[in-house]
Amino acid sequence: MTGQGDEDYLTTAQVARRLRVKPETVYAYVSRGLLTSVRARGQRGSLFAAADVERVASRSVDHSGAVEETESALTLQTGDELYYRGRSVPDLATTRTLESVAHLLWTGELTDQPPFPVHDPSVDLARAAIAVLPPTARRTDQLRVAVAALGAADPLRFDLQPTSITAAARTLLGTLITALPGP
Repeated sequence: MTGQGDEDYLTTAQVARRLRVKPETVYAYVSRGLLTSVRARGQRGSLFAAADVERVASRSVDHSGAVEETESALTLQTGDELYYRGRSVPDLATTRTLESVAHLLWTGELTDQPPFPVHDPSVDLARAAIAVLPPTARRTDQLRVAVAALGAADPLRFDLQPTSITAAARTLLGTLITALPGP
């Protein structure tokens, strides 16, 4: 389909077929900034620049589910081995605390860390937020609701200094671990 100007555009269904994903996934790509949608006058639905779709397609993983190697600033996955900042995850899991591994991910430094702090009023707020969920709510649902409630109540939530973010994350994790019901 030809859209605006001389650029070729594809419909959501065409993009989904090209990328071998569901239409919902196409919109997830939009929300993550991987694709940009446009509206055409007189047409329903979104259109996507064919060149953008090809760019995403060229970066896509093997849809068989196999991932040979993935690397980022934080992780490396090669074969069946996973590394955080160059350190073997199985080794970290058996020799370091959760707090130390979190500190490694956040700062790049692997040092002994004290237990995550717990803020009692925040624990109460998280438990109250979780309590309104139906009994069928999954653990991930409980976490999302608790994090949303805690974030809304955090007066420093807009402080984006790295040390502030790390401190907030430490307290958030300690609070969530304490607030969530047992297994």
